[in-house]
Amino acid sequence: MPPYLDVVAAPGGSPGFVFAATGVAFLFTLGWLVVQIGSAVRFAKAESGEVDRLALVAWGLSFAGGFTGPCVILLSLIALVVGVVALRRAPEAGRARIAAQGAVVASAVIVVMAVLMAAILLLGTALG
Repeated sequence: MPPYLDVVAAPGGSPGFVFAATGVAFLFTLGWLVVQIGSAVRFAKAESGEVDRLALVAWGLSFAGGFTGPCVILLSLIALVVGVVALRRAPEAGRARIAAQGAVVASAVIVVMAVLMAAILLLGTALG
């Protein structure tokens, strides 16, 4: 193996697994961004409904969860739980429901991404 790949291969066993995990991170981050933008557009177009603070807190946590580095999983899990609680409290239609739905979906995307990345790297380490 070329010496410049030694650092890359260390956590996942081989460069292929590390590149696969990076590809998963890239694709899921794009998906997370689409969910956030879509939720913001739906929220802006909604004509009725008051905004529940809990739903906004969940949405904010889900947004911050995508950018916090080592706290990604923790913040996304908190946002997921708070978002589900806000979604249960939200009326059938309106801004509170849109914000809560955006928080739940965006947080779930980040959590699934982290689990898939860990699984790929663990598999690479076990096979490497």
